[in-house]
Amino acid sequence: MSTDAYVTPLEVAILVLQYLQNGGFEKTVKSFRKEARSILGSATEPQGDVKPLQQLLNETELQPQQAEADGFAPQDLLNRPVSEEALMQFLSNQHTQEEELYNGTRRIGVAVPAQPWTVRRWQNGSTRGGDRGGFRGGRGGDFRGGGRGGGRGDFGPRQIAPDRAAAPGTAAHPGTAQQIMSVSETVRQIEAVVAELPPEAKAIGLKPRPTRPGVGRDRMPVKIKGNHFRMLCSLAKALHYDVTIVAKRREGAEGEEREPRPDRPDRPLPAERLREIMVTLAQEQAWPVQWAFDGRKNIYTVSYFLPQEETHYTIEVPGDRSPRPQAFDITIKWVATVDIQALLDFVQGKIPGGEIPQDAVQALDVALKHATSLNPHCIPAGRAFFFEGGVVRPLGGGAEVWLGYQQSLRPVQQNLSLNVDIAATAFLEPQPVTQFLAKSAGVADVSRGLPPPALRKAQKAIIGIKVQVVHAGVTKRVYRVKGLSEKGAADLIFENEQEGRQMSVAEYFEERYQIKLKYPNLPCLNVGSARKAIYLPPEVCEIVKGQRRLKLDEKQTAEMIKTAAMKPQDRVPQIERSVKELGKLTTDPTVKAFGMQVNDKLMEVDGRILKAPLLQYGDKVVNPGDRGDWHETQFVKSARLERYAIASFADQRRLGQSLFDWMAGLMDVLHECGMAPPQDIPEIIWHDPRAKFPGETMVEALEAAKAIFPGGEAQIIFVCLPDNGVELYREVKRASDSFIGICSQCFVSRKAGVGEESRGVYQYRRNLALKINTKLGGINVTLAPQSMVRPLFDPHQPVQFFGADVTHPAGFSRSEPSIAAVVGSTTIDGTRYAAQVIKQAHRVEIIHGLKDVVKKLLISFYRSTRLKPAKLVFYRDGVSEGQFAEVQRAELPQIRAACMEGASGGFPGGSRRRQPRLCYLFCRCSRAVSVCPPGYYAHLAAFRGRHMMSYSDSDSASETSGTAGEIVAEFATINPKLDNTMYYV
Repeated sequence: MSTDAYVTPLEVAILVLQYLQNGGFEKTVKSFRKEARSILGSATEPQGDVKPLQQLLNETELQPQQAEADGFAPQDLLNRPVSEEALMQFLSNQHTQEEELYNGTRRIGVAVPAQPWTVRRWQNGSTRGGDRGGFRGGRGGDFRGGGRGGGRGDFGPRQIAPDRAAAPGTAAHPGTAQQIMSVSETVRQIEAVVAELPPEAKAIGLKPRPTRPGVGRDRMPVKIKGNHFRMLCSLAKALHYDVTIVAKRREGAEGEEREPRPDRPDRPLPAERLREIMVTLAQEQAWPVQWAFDGRKNIYTVSYFLPQEETHYTIEVPGDRSPRPQAFDITIKWVATVDIQALLDFVQGKIPGGEIPQDAVQALDVALKHATSLNPHCIPAGRAFFFEGGVVRPLGGGAEVWLGYQQSLRPVQQNLSLNVDIAATAFLEPQPVTQFLAKSAGVADVSRGLPPPALRKAQKAIIGIKVQVVHAGVTKRVYRVKGLSEKGAADLIFENEQEGRQMSVAEYFEERYQIKLKYPNLPCLNVGSARKAIYLPPEVCEIVKGQRRLKLDEKQTAEMIKTAAMKPQDRVPQIERSVKELGKLTTDPTVKAFGMQVNDKLMEVDGRILKAPLLQYGDKVVNPGDRGDWHETQFVKSARLERYAIASFADQRRLGQSLFDWMAGLMDVLHECGMAPPQDIPEIIWHDPRAKFPGETMVEALEAAKAIFPGGEAQIIFVCLPDNGVELYREVKRASDSFIGICSQCFVSRKAGVGEESRGVYQYRRNLALKINTKLGGINVTLAPQSMVRPLFDPHQPVQFFGADVTHPAGFSRSEPSIAAVVGSTTIDGTRYAAQVIKQAHRVEIIHGLKDVVKKLLISFYRSTRLKPAKLVFYRDGVSEGQFAEVQRAELPQIRAACMEGASGGFPGGSRRRQPRLCYLFCRCSRAVSVCPPGYYAHLAAFRGRHMMSYSDSDSASETSGTAGEIVAEFATINPKLDNTMYYV
């Protein structure tokens, strides 16, 4: 047979590229065609199964375009025979082609979704396993031009297509599920962001992440025990399956399934319910121990006991709200072979550069958590686990803090490690709902009902909480609270359709259950919906145990921090106990089935004590030493405090003259720091909650200050808060930061020692002075000239430091927006930072609108220094290792676009050296911090943005259901007058 009758692997590449062809790939396609013409005659007779190419492509769902180009006739090639080996050779060994192919898209900093050809399974594959790590998709991993390919093995299905997401219009594999967002949603966000950018920003490629140049040699070496446990893994590959679980609709009155309601889409099942379903299926099907489920969409196995084709199951499990069984349809289909060996090669340095194989990390991480997640006495919460009967401390207000642990698999130098640390979170105490309402509303006696302010507090506290009824005998049905009624049970009238008459909730419970309510004036719980309310009196309900409490007041937060804070010598035994006893990771059969061994001793690593930089504080040079703290009086640049106002929300009868005296003491401290405050103290305006809103009190205080300081508006307003002033704090900051546009400095009367002069009062005032000076434009501390080393601090090639963070709403919120904050330095020495706060879509991690924000901050730097930054250093907080790549691909082009639209004319590079020096420049304390200040400031600004949210009851919900309504969030933007201030510290 003539050799030119067969299609070579290169010709297959041409066909695939033709199918992918668009404007971005045109040059690449032509270069391949030119090369193909020169070597077409060199093809050798293929070995193995030979079929027409069209048939093979149909079997693999590859459908190339029918187009002629540069003398090639694709239709002619489709009719020529090709061996399966030839096609596989291209598909599993195309690293070079893919590097070229993806260059067009990676130039713009975005990895395209996987190619628009996706194969679930190789129909007629030989028994020869794929090469280890074959088909790496460019850099490999999530959203990097395709995922990792099939692992090395002797038998099993071929992976001949990426295992992430297909292009629009094709079937998409679910891939490794991300903890925050799905693959398709992430790709959509990235594409939406980049689509708006100019071509110049898209034309600059992402550079590979830099590798570690070497080990440290400065200063004294030390041995450190870290909260890592060394891990060994002998597994070469794992099998990844997608699982879909759908509840079957209950039958109607005539035995037919009820039609789904278009206005009520199916809500996703909670993770604990999904795990219960999968355990039931595994027991019915007699699965071996060699499987792990992530509680969402992904199953991993180490053997082929699951069918490779798409398989459907139907099982029944006890209902979560009633004993009646509930049926579920389960679909399981094979997705990919996960190359675990590639991860092991990566950590051992056999694959230099590139990205961490996140799909392999995900598979092993799921296996490590699988058995613990199924423990009926364990409550998983993100990466953390909490156990019933564990360490519990009361927090007050119906909440308690539980101590557990959190774990994550980490690729480290030469091996894998399991990172374990103590975790603390707040849970609701199991208690009668009447007690919870009294505690959350701050009302001692609830027999008379709840007045409107207390009702609003109780409404916010109880929405989203699960309760179970205690009046219906043995069966304790569980409901989620949607809101509170505005009327008490005795006055809340509803239509009893069974009896055809109207009656109150109190009457119904007395007639139906022979229960005479003790608290008929208390509002009822709406456990139905705004469309169809279902009311339950609070006294027949109790809080379901094991529920997290996501919103804490100031007192609860302080108690939580105190409980979670542990000295290292106390923390170590708790961590070791978590690994051995709670998680049982050293003996877990699932962990062993996945070839992993976890050492039960903390890892010992080499460290070095770095030399502290010299600091400029006032007119002195200070050496903070190895302790990293210092105590000096004068600031390096003291702002002048010329005009200020005072408002108090504390009890005037308790404080009286003592607040005036306390403010005089604060002015003395500011004078010591060089801020030269005026001798006169303005009138203190006391808040009357019955007559004024907090903002009105603050405006009145500003007007009172003008009588003492006629030179203009006050520079800052001091606000004294009561002990339980969390909500007041939010309202004060919303008024000062948004509506008024002036910096405010709050202090809690009891913490500040107002009227209780003690040893700690002076230090409290000193700490306030640090914040006050910063808010007014001063600089507390900077590096001494001899410590301002290049290239980080170069006046001729200045560096601008950025920080960014995104804060998300509480877990039970379904629509409240996320808040993003970006800060940028406005001084060459990195001591002052302007901030921009923007509202984001609900729980979106990628910052939309970053280009405009960065552009504003670049302009702020130029206006302050009259210099253009030569380099940018960007600290991005709040991104997990698995999310880093997609966030980088979406946000880095926006930063570049901002630079190009500015006056700089190009995109400056970044610098990572000597970042520990920045840790000495955090303005709020006189000690080094463990987080670089730009990231810290972004975190503070993002949480200040969260305070810009105001919450109100939904009128529509109130009208239609009679409940107090849903909580609606509105965002107040930061006043432009504060753009170049550090109001957020």
